Amino acid sequence: MTLKNSMDLRPNCLLTRYPIVFLHGLKTLLSFRNYWNGIPEYLSRHGYMVHECKAPWRGPHHARVEMFKDQILKIAQAHDGVHLIAHSLGALDTLVIMNLDDVSSLIKSALLVSPPFQGSPWADLGMRLTKLPLKPFKHSTETLTQSGAESIVKTWKKKTESPIRIVLSNPKFPVSPLLKTQHMAMSRWLKWKNLPPQNDGLVPLISQQKALQIGKLAWEFPGDHEQVIGAGPWPKGQRTAHEYFLDYSILLAEEELGSSK
Repeated sequence: MTLKNSMDLRPNCLLTRYPIVFLHGLKTLLSFRNYWNGIPEYLSRHGYMVHECKAPWRGPHHARVEMFKDQILKIAQAHDGVHLIAHSLGALDTLVIMNLDDVSSLIKSALLVSPPFQGSPWADLGMRLTKLPLKPFKHSTETLTQSGAESIVKTWKKKTESPIRIVLSNPKFPVSPLLKTQHMAMSRWLKWKNLPPQNDGLVPLISQQKALQIGKLAWEFPGDHEQVIGAGPWPKGQRTAHEYFLDYSILLAEEELGSSK
């Protein structure tokens, strides 16, 4: 589902005081221009202040974090705070950013979508292929390996009482054509390892569930790693990712209202 064929706008939505800031994961050529599949625009059309941060698709992880941090800091200082929504690699970036003293107090909430807290088997495989055309992705791939992801998670220290919520992607409907082969292959590999086979095509469910140690479950989306952020195809009549994110934005506004009383 894209913005141009999205559902009608919902009337009279309670709006947040703080902007909602989106942090992307590892971009591909197919998602380079429209990573979030119109979700930020959909929220904006309802009246929410939204921003999409941009970071390098390649290069050292610290450079990616630094670029995200600078953008978040600029937005947060202008509005006294922000709500973060981060997907995949962006969820690991968010952990690092929330540990930074000059930013942590300005982050009012964080939603981590499909967080690869134990990495992705595809990243471990990718590290073996860094001498091939995948070499430009080496630094990002290294961060998404099991050892790379777990090293970031181990450094996490809760510095504020701002809520952290988790979105798990666990397909119940046919996965998107782009991830069909990956989903099937990972399911077989996980079974071979005597691990639960559930995965979203790129990240095992058990890797995502590791994030529940630091945050509460917001929802479990019945789609794959791309469908959870609005990519199609998606069954007619089923609640869309866009609707989930709108409901979450309304929840943030309600919490703000409650805390101000």
